[in-house]
Amino acid sequence: MKKKGGLALSLIIIAIVLIVGIGIGVFYFSGSQDNNQSNSEEIEQGIKICDDVRDIPERQNCYFELAMNEGHMVCDKIDNTNSCYESLAVEKEDHTICNLQQTTRQNKDSCIWAYMWQTSDYSVCKEIDTVSVKDSCYVVVATRTKDISWCDKIETTSEKEQCLSMLNLVNAEN
Repeated sequence: MKKKGGLALSLIIIAIVLIVGIGIGVFYFSGSQDNNQSNSEEIEQGIKICDDVRDIPERQNCYFELAMNEGHMVCDKIDNTNSCYESLAVEKEDHTICNLQQTTRQNKDSCIWAYMWQTSDYSVCKEIDTVSVKDSCYVVVATRTKDISWCDKIETTSEKEQCLSMLNLVNAEN
């Protein structure tokens, strides 16, 4: 008899845990949808406020501040979109923000290069598509670190030779 009572009690406890867990899940997911919706509404309200600013430089600054607080979605409202993505990537310490630009590959590469320059995160050079920009990134890294192995990553022969020569001179002086 005790086993049946213990089994029934265990089943009741399991049912209660499941019901509570489902309730928490429903509450959490419905709350996150509300948060996403309210965040989207806040962004739209912020954009409307910026739209109403008459002075063009002040309006651009308003969009820029909104983007720094709310995210990349606002960057497309700014005349200098690339600058917004670059600043946001550095501010949020997330170079993948550069990939969200709906403009040219060159702008994305420029954004990643600027991110590397400001954060000294040298690993991002490999994510640059344009060879000349990627090579330039590796030259900067090699120069900053005085590590000749970065020159080996350079694709353009003349750039690679120039990097190696420059670092051999720097290393010979030290």
